[in-house]
Amino acid sequence: MVSIRKTAGTIFASAAALLMVGGLAAYAGDSDASDAVLAKIGTHKITEAEVDQKYRDEINNLNAQVYEVREHAIQAITADQLLLQAAQKEHLSLDAYTAREVDAKLKEPTEDQVRREYEAMKTQLPRPYEQEKPGIIALLKNQDRGALLQQLLASLSNQIEIKDHLKSPVFNIPTSGHYSLGAKKAPVTIVEFGDFECPFTRQAEATLKQVRVKYGSKVRLVYFDFTQYEHKHAFQAALAARCAGDQGKFWEFHDALFADQSRLMPADLKATATKLKLDMAKFNSCFDQSKYGDDLARDVGEGRNLRIEGTPTFYINGRILFGARPESDFDSMIAQALGTGNRKIARASD
Repeated sequence: MVSIRKTAGTIFASAAALLMVGGLAAYAGDSDASDAVLAKIGTHKITEAEVDQKYRDEINNLNAQVYEVREHAIQAITADQLLLQAAQKEHLSLDAYTAREVDAKLKEPTEDQVRREYEAMKTQLPRPYEQEKPGIIALLKNQDRGALLQQLLASLSNQIEIKDHLKSPVFNIPTSGHYSLGAKKAPVTIVEFGDFECPFTRQAEATLKQVRVKYGSKVRLVYFDFTQYEHKHAFQAALAARCAGDQGKFWEFHDALFADQSRLMPADLKATATKLKLDMAKFNSCFDQSKYGDDLARDVGEGRNLRIEGTPTFYINGRILFGARPESDFDSMIAQALGTGNRKIARASD
């Protein structure tokens, strides 16, 4: 999921700077690009157009930071209010209500579940199974609690009207050269920045499929790779998917990777390619030589420029939607894009 790494002081300082230069932003946006030289560094001439582009990038970054903080605040307050109002309706304290509706429903992980989680994570764990077991149990219970809380909040959100009028900045993201599903002229484009090893990106897959079925030709999905350093196999998985794309099977490989995220080692990726009946000589040459390494680096660079800090991150007609969100959030954003309704919140805070 998305994590907030900026301090509040930095964010509010950035916001103040944004307000102070608001007039200049309007000027820069209204002026035509100029080749006029504003400065020289050795032989390099800094043009007015270059400065204006850099300036617009900085403004976009500041806008994204301010929006992200405000969006997370709204989500956190919404979740708190849904729980508080539900508890008051039942004449219970907030702690007693969540204990009844969430904690009482938690189940102890089975030995098999703990073992599977250990096997999936053992390359990142320094100690043997028995020593890591208590931590894994705590992790699984915490994940289960989060899922139960998410379900509760989704249910509560259907019982009360929620409107969020906060709109994200609109970003123009060039999609040429990226794999997509749906009509090119669809009125709504969903750009996804994902990571094949990210559990939250995997979680979002089912929702995206539901959205595409529901809206049909009205929606186009475009995939960008945002491989994260903490996911050791994500880069190779993304390379393999691009190599499969050379043979017209990017989306089949994409689906196979998310179907089993424990099989992302090079041997596993080549086994998947074999299962999909790819030409293995071509696939191996592409994969072993990292044919698409530069392309993946450009995707990550694009994500950094947009200040993406986690996956999945979506842009629906240029407006940001963070994290593995419920279908109702996509519905509301798509309704906004189509001009047919308001956005609705139905999730816990990250």
